[in-house]
Amino acid sequence: MRTKIALSVDPGVVAEAKALGMNLSSVAEGALLVAIRERRNRQWQEEHGAALAAYAREVERDGLPLEPYRPF
Repeated sequence: MRTKIALSVDPGVVAEAKALGMNLSSVAEGALLVAIRERRNRQWQEEHGAALAAYAREVERDGLPLEPYRPF
């Protein structure tokens, strides 16, 4: 099921997209999916950044936890 929405887009952009045979709904949906993925990634990094930084400091200080057992 699809949801209808209203968007305000520059008329020149719409005309060029239509002239190129682009499906505006598909392009808009794809752009939204990219924006959602980027925003979720940023939020995850903000939420977990302190823990990742702490772990990076620990690895720098102490090395990898199982490093002595690595065959390479």
